[in-house]
Amino acid sequence: PALGADKPFNAPEVKSARLKNGLQLFVVERPELPKVAVTLVTRAGTVADPAGKEGEAHLLIATIDRGTKTRKALEIEDGFGDLGTSLTGSAAREYATLSFQVLKRNLSPALALFSDVVLNPVFPEAEFDRERKLQLDALAQEEKNANALSGRIAPMLVFGPEHPYGRPARGLRRTVEKITRADLESFHQTYYKPGNAVLAFAGDVTLAEATQLAEKHLGAWTGAAPAPPAIPDPAPVGPKKIYVVDR
Repeated sequence: PALGADKPFNAPEVKSARLKNGLQLFVVERPELPKVAVTLVTRAGTVADPAGKEGEAHLLIATIDRGTKTRKALEIEDGFGDLGTSLTGSAAREYATLSFQVLKRNLSPALALFSDVVLNPVFPEAEFDRERKLQLDALAQEEKNANALSGRIAPMLVFGPEHPYGRPARGLRRTVEKITRADLESFHQTYYKPGNAVLAFAGDVTLAEATQLAEKHLGAWTGAAPAPPAIPDPAPVGPKKIYVVDR
Protein backbone atom coordinates (compact mmCIF):
# COMPACT_ATOMS: atom_id res chain seq x y z
CA PRO A 1 0.00 0.00 0.00
CA ALA A 2 2.84 2.44 0.69
CA LEU A 3 3.86 2.21 -2.95
CA GLY A 4 0.45 3.36 -4.10
CA ALA A 5 -2.14 1.40 -6.01
CA ASP A 6 -1.24 3.25 -9.20
CA LYS A 7 2.43 2.26 -8.94
CA PRO A 8 2.59 -1.47 -8.27
CA PHE A 9 5.95 -3.10 -7.70
CA ASN A 10 6.86 -5.34 -10.61
CA ALA A 11 9.35 -7.96 -9.53
CA PRO A 12 11.62 -9.31 -12.26
CA GLU A 13 10.34 -12.50 -13.84
CA VAL A 14 12.15 -15.63 -12.72
CA LYS A 15 12.52 -18.20 -15.49
CA SER A 16 13.54 -21.78 -14.82
CA ALA A 17 14.75 -24.93 -16.53
CA ARG A 18 16.21 -28.25 -15.47
CA LEU A 19 19.22 -30.01 -16.96
CA LYS A 20 19.18 -33.71 -17.74
CA ASN A 21 21.35 -34.39 -14.68
CA GLY A 22 18.72 -32.85 -12.39
CA LEU A 23 20.36 -29.48 -11.81
CA GLN A 24 17.68 -26.81 -11.66
CA LEU A 25 18.30 -23.38 -13.15
CA PHE A 26 16.72 -20.06 -12.21
CA VAL A 27 17.33 -17.03 -14.41
CA VAL A 28 16.43 -13.37 -13.94
CA GLU A 29 17.03 -11.64 -17.26
CA ARG A 30 18.32 -8.08 -16.80
CA PRO A 31 19.78 -7.09 -20.20
CA GLU A 32 20.34 -3.50 -19.06
CA LEU A 33 23.11 -4.71 -16.73
CA PRO A 34 26.62 -5.31 -18.12
CA LYS A 35 27.34 -8.30 -15.92
CA VAL A 36 25.95 -11.60 -14.66
CA ALA A 37 25.73 -12.85 -11.09
CA VAL A 38 25.93 -16.62 -10.67
CA THR A 39 25.12 -18.50 -7.46
CA LEU A 40 25.11 -22.20 -6.76
CA VAL A 41 22.95 -23.20 -3.80
CA THR A 42 23.27 -26.69 -2.35
CA ARG A 43 21.40 -28.35 0.50
CA ALA A 44 24.72 -28.74 2.28
CA GLY A 45 24.23 -26.51 5.28
CA THR A 46 25.37 -26.93 8.85
CA VAL A 47 22.43 -29.18 9.78
CA ALA A 48 24.25 -31.85 7.77
CA ASP A 49 27.34 -31.65 9.99
CA PRO A 50 28.00 -35.03 11.65
CA ALA A 51 27.47 -34.98 15.41
CA GLY A 52 30.77 -34.28 17.12
CA LYS A 53 32.25 -32.65 14.02
CA GLU A 54 30.25 -29.45 13.89
CA GLY A 55 31.85 -26.86 11.62
CA GLU A 56 32.38 -29.26 8.72
CA ALA A 57 30.09 -27.50 6.22
CA HIS A 58 31.70 -24.16 7.02
CA LEU A 59 35.23 -25.54 6.68
CA LEU A 60 34.37 -27.16 3.36
CA ILE A 61 33.29 -23.82 1.90
CA ALA A 62 36.52 -22.25 3.16
CA THR A 63 38.68 -24.88 1.46
CA ILE A 64 36.74 -25.90 -1.65
CA ASP A 65 38.64 -23.43 -3.86
CA ARG A 66 42.08 -24.25 -2.43
CA GLY A 67 42.91 -26.75 -5.12
CA THR A 68 41.37 -29.05 -7.75
CA LYS A 69 42.64 -32.07 -9.69
CA THR A 70 44.30 -29.75 -12.24
CA ARG A 71 44.70 -26.38 -10.49
CA LYS A 72 46.42 -25.14 -7.35
CA ALA A 73 44.97 -22.52 -5.03
CA LEU A 74 46.88 -19.59 -6.54
CA GLU A 75 45.97 -20.68 -10.07
CA ILE A 76 42.29 -20.64 -9.11
CA GLU A 77 42.57 -17.25 -7.43
CA ASP A 78 44.52 -15.78 -10.34
CA GLY A 79 42.09 -17.32 -12.82
CA PHE A 80 39.13 -15.57 -11.27
CA GLY A 81 41.16 -12.38 -10.86
CA ASP A 82 42.15 -12.34 -14.53
CA LEU A 83 38.42 -12.47 -15.35
CA GLY A 84 37.71 -9.54 -13.05
CA THR A 85 35.92 -11.49 -10.36
CA SER A 86 36.39 -13.58 -7.23
CA LEU A 87 34.64 -16.53 -5.64
CA THR A 88 32.65 -16.10 -2.43
CA GLY A 89 30.82 -18.65 -0.35
CA SER A 90 29.00 -19.27 2.89
CA ALA A 91 27.34 -22.07 4.83
CA ALA A 92 23.97 -21.39 6.46
CA ARG A 93 21.84 -23.78 8.48
CA GLU A 94 19.92 -25.29 5.57
CA TYR A 95 22.16 -24.56 2.60
CA ALA A 96 25.56 -23.47 1.33
CA THR A 97 26.32 -21.04 -1.48
CA LEU A 98 29.13 -20.33 -3.93
CA SER A 99 28.90 -17.16 -6.00
CA PHE A 100 30.66 -14.86 -8.43
CA GLN A 101 29.79 -11.80 -10.55
CA VAL A 102 31.43 -11.21 -13.89
CA LEU A 103 31.10 -9.17 -17.05
CA LYS A 104 29.00 -10.90 -19.69
CA ARG A 105 31.97 -11.46 -22.02
CA ASN A 106 33.78 -13.41 -19.29
CA LEU A 107 30.82 -15.54 -18.21
CA SER A 108 31.77 -18.75 -20.01
CA PRO A 109 35.43 -18.93 -18.88
CA ALA A 110 34.41 -17.95 -15.34
CA LEU A 111 31.79 -20.69 -15.28
CA ALA A 112 34.39 -23.17 -16.54
CA LEU A 113 36.67 -22.33 -13.62
CA PHE A 114 33.72 -22.31 -11.23
CA SER A 115 32.64 -25.77 -12.34
CA ASP A 116 36.14 -27.13 -11.76
CA VAL A 117 36.02 -25.86 -8.17
CA VAL A 118 32.56 -27.34 -7.58
CA LEU A 119 33.17 -30.72 -9.20
CA ASN A 120 36.85 -31.42 -8.56
CA PRO A 121 38.08 -30.09 -5.21
CA VAL A 122 40.91 -32.11 -3.64
CA PHE A 123 41.29 -30.25 -0.33
CA PRO A 124 45.12 -30.28 -0.26
CA GLU A 125 46.45 -31.23 3.15
CA ALA A 126 48.49 -28.05 3.65
CA GLU A 127 45.59 -25.82 2.61
CA PHE A 128 43.18 -27.80 4.79
CA ASP A 129 45.47 -27.48 7.83
CA ARG A 130 45.80 -23.73 7.29
CA GLU A 131 42.06 -23.12 6.90
CA ARG A 132 41.24 -25.29 9.90
CA LYS A 133 43.71 -23.32 12.02
CA LEU A 134 42.11 -20.07 10.86
CA GLN A 135 38.70 -21.40 11.88
CA LEU A 136 40.05 -22.51 15.26
CA ASP A 137 41.64 -19.09 15.80
CA ALA A 138 38.36 -17.36 14.94
CA LEU A 139 36.47 -19.57 17.40
CA ALA A 140 39.04 -18.77 20.09
CA GLN A 141 38.51 -15.06 19.48
CA GLU A 142 34.74 -15.48 19.72
CA GLU A 143 35.14 -16.94 23.20
CA LYS A 144 36.34 -13.52 24.35
CA ASN A 145 33.44 -11.62 22.80
CA ALA A 146 30.16 -11.38 24.72
CA ASN A 147 27.98 -10.88 21.65
CA ALA A 148 29.59 -13.82 19.87
CA LEU A 149 29.13 -16.02 22.94
CA SER A 150 25.47 -15.11 23.30
CA GLY A 151 24.91 -15.82 19.61
CA ARG A 152 26.57 -19.20 20.02
CA ILE A 153 24.75 -20.21 23.21
CA ALA A 154 21.22 -18.90 22.54
CA PRO A 155 20.37 -21.59 19.93
CA MET A 156 21.57 -24.26 22.35
CA LEU A 157 19.04 -23.05 24.91
CA VAL A 158 16.21 -22.78 22.38
CA PHE A 159 16.71 -26.08 20.52
CA GLY A 160 19.01 -28.10 22.78
CA PRO A 161 22.81 -28.39 22.58
CA GLU A 162 22.70 -31.62 20.50
CA HIS A 163 19.98 -30.46 18.10
CA PRO A 164 21.12 -29.61 14.53
CA TYR A 165 19.72 -26.10 14.99
CA GLY A 166 21.24 -25.75 18.45
CA ARG A 167 24.78 -26.71 17.58
CA PRO A 168 27.11 -23.79 16.70
CA ALA A 169 27.15 -23.28 12.94
CA ARG A 170 30.94 -22.95 12.80
CA GLY A 171 31.43 -25.59 15.46
CA LEU A 172 33.41 -25.50 18.66
CA ARG A 173 37.15 -25.80 18.94
CA ARG A 174 36.88 -29.37 20.19
CA THR A 175 34.67 -30.36 17.21
CA VAL A 176 36.68 -28.57 14.52
CA GLU A 177 39.86 -30.19 15.81
CA LYS A 178 38.35 -33.60 14.97
CA ILE A 179 37.56 -32.75 11.33
CA THR A 180 39.89 -34.34 8.80
CA ARG A 181 40.53 -33.78 5.13
CA ALA A 182 38.82 -37.13 4.45
CA ASP A 183 35.71 -35.81 6.23
CA LEU A 184 35.48 -32.94 3.76
CA GLU A 185 35.86 -35.30 0.83
CA SER A 186 33.05 -37.48 2.18
CA PHE A 187 30.80 -34.47 2.85
CA HIS A 188 31.39 -33.16 -0.67
CA GLN A 189 30.70 -36.53 -2.28
CA THR A 190 27.47 -36.88 -0.32
CA TYR A 191 25.87 -33.45 -0.60
CA TYR A 192 27.37 -31.72 -3.63
CA LYS A 193 25.18 -33.33 -6.28
CA PRO A 194 23.20 -31.72 -9.14
CA GLY A 195 20.01 -33.24 -7.76
CA ASN A 196 20.71 -31.43 -4.50
CA ALA A 197 21.45 -28.01 -5.98
CA VAL A 198 20.14 -24.97 -7.80
CA LEU A 199 22.13 -22.69 -10.12
CA ALA A 200 20.86 -19.12 -10.34
CA PHE A 201 21.77 -16.48 -12.93
CA ALA A 202 20.85 -12.80 -12.80
CA GLY A 203 21.90 -10.14 -15.27
CA ASP A 204 22.64 -9.89 -18.97
CA VAL A 205 21.83 -13.50 -19.82
CA THR A 206 18.81 -15.29 -21.23
CA LEU A 207 17.38 -18.58 -20.07
CA ALA A 208 18.54 -20.21 -23.30
CA GLU A 209 22.09 -18.90 -22.86
CA ALA A 210 22.22 -19.93 -19.19
CA THR A 211 20.94 -23.40 -20.03
CA GLN A 212 23.52 -23.85 -22.78
CA LEU A 213 26.38 -22.68 -20.54
CA ALA A 214 25.25 -24.80 -17.60
CA GLU A 215 24.96 -27.85 -19.83
CA LYS A 216 28.42 -27.21 -21.24
CA HIS A 217 30.21 -26.74 -17.92
CA LEU A 218 28.08 -28.69 -15.43
CA GLY A 219 26.25 -31.19 -17.60
CA ALA A 220 28.72 -33.97 -16.73
CA TRP A 221 27.99 -33.54 -13.01
CA THR A 222 26.01 -36.52 -11.74
CA GLY A 223 24.17 -37.61 -8.62
CA ALA A 224 20.74 -37.49 -7.04
CA ALA A 225 19.87 -35.67 -3.84
CA PRO A 226 20.81 -37.62 -0.71
CA ALA A 227 18.34 -38.26 2.06
CA PRO A 228 17.89 -35.07 4.07
CA PRO A 229 19.39 -34.97 7.56
CA ALA A 230 17.04 -36.10 10.31
CA ILE A 231 15.78 -33.16 12.35
CA PRO A 232 14.43 -34.22 15.76
CA ASP A 233 12.02 -32.25 17.87
CA PRO A 234 13.67 -29.39 19.75
CA ALA A 235 14.51 -29.78 23.43
CA PRO A 236 14.42 -26.24 24.81
CA VAL A 237 15.53 -25.56 28.36
CA GLY A 238 12.21 -23.85 29.04
CA PRO A 239 11.23 -20.41 30.36
CA LYS A 240 12.05 -18.57 33.59
CA LYS A 241 15.73 -19.43 33.56
CA ILE A 242 18.79 -17.21 33.45
CA TYR A 243 22.11 -18.49 32.17
CA VAL A 244 25.39 -16.84 33.12
CA VAL A 245 28.54 -17.68 31.20
CA ASP A 246 31.70 -17.77 33.31
CA ARG A 247 34.59 -16.76 31.09
